[in-house]
Amino acid sequence: MYRTALIILLLLGTAARGDEPSRDVDYTSRIKPLLAAKCYACHGALKQRSGLRLETRTLMLRGGDDGASIVLGKSADSPLLQRITADNEERMPPESEGSALTADEVALIRKWIDQGAKAPKEPVPAAAKDLWAFQSIVRPAVPKISNPRWGAGRV
Repeated sequence: MYRTALIILLLLGTAARGDEPSRDVDYTSRIKPLLAAKCYACHGALKQRSGLRLETRTLMLRGGDDGASIVLGKSADSPLLQRITADNEERMPPESEGSALTADEVALIRKWIDQGAKAPKEPVPAAAKDLWAFQSIVRPAVPKISNPRWGAGRV
């Protein structure tokens, strides 16, 4: 009974401080929705400022014009974290584009990168301009037929 009470008190103390147990940050449920809400407008399929897309881990590692946006296991060296924590005009997202990430959101991204930025393997999405719906209409070639009388209704 004493042991159970002690465990409960420890858990309550951890919850009261806002600490999470040192579990891996889940990319699918925590990181991806955060990036979608705060970053995809400028770094998604439809727009890629600085050539950067943040829709998958692969795209983050590939990076944009300035190279990779994350350095696995090293959040302090990751340009993504440097940009979201900047206190000057380099801060992302810019004030004109949206609200800054909260301290909890920044801490979550920092922890995810420090843990190795684990994420499930996802296919790299195509750029919007490469999707079929954005291609010009092209008239297909007329197929050749072996029997020229076929189209006359008599075979």
